[in-house]
Amino acid sequence: MGENASMPRALVLLALLLALLSPGASWGQAVEVPRVLLREGQVVVSFGLRPSEQFQRQLRKGISKELIIRVDLYRRWRGWPDEFILGKKLTRRLVCDPLKEQYILGQGGKDSHLKDCQEVLRRASVLQGLVLTSTKELPPGAYFVRVSVHSRLRRLPPLLGLLLFFLRQEELQGQADSPVFHLGGGP
Repeated sequence: MGENASMPRALVLLALLLALLSPGASWGQAVEVPRVLLREGQVVVSFGLRPSEQFQRQLRKGISKELIIRVDLYRRWRGWPDEFILGKKLTRRLVCDPLKEQYILGQGGKDSHLKDCQEVLRRASVLQGLVLTSTKELPPGAYFVRVSVHSRLRRLPPLLGLLLFFLRQEELQGQADSPVFHLGGGP
């Protein structure tokens, strides 16, 4: 009878542990519709992100964030799935040091140390003039740009990651497609 009584305790403990390790429900991140310009024979993309209140609150409390931004170019086909052409991956690392009252924005191998959380969020969430590709390399047709944002929830050690494979380490935060644009006189 003693063994049977410890079994429900173990299940409750396991359920509590899984609940504590699971990610929050509202890590929402809104992605603005990307703006695409065809300038000097190049496809140039600009967009912005709107971080949720919970995201901002957690950053202020000292929880580090890593945003992974994918900017992908697709060719639109009628009656056929869209064709992936090329993509770029951008990473933004957001760190808060409450003891020093300092925020760190890491992007492209460079770290910026700032005193204001809003300035870090503004710099991390706005991207202007990203050159995606040359229009000369693209065949005529209809195209669009998709921007998707992921946030790294946690980075587990490799062995622990294999054992706890059911825990998500990244979460899709948002995605937006640009309006369709045409190259080379396509329909």
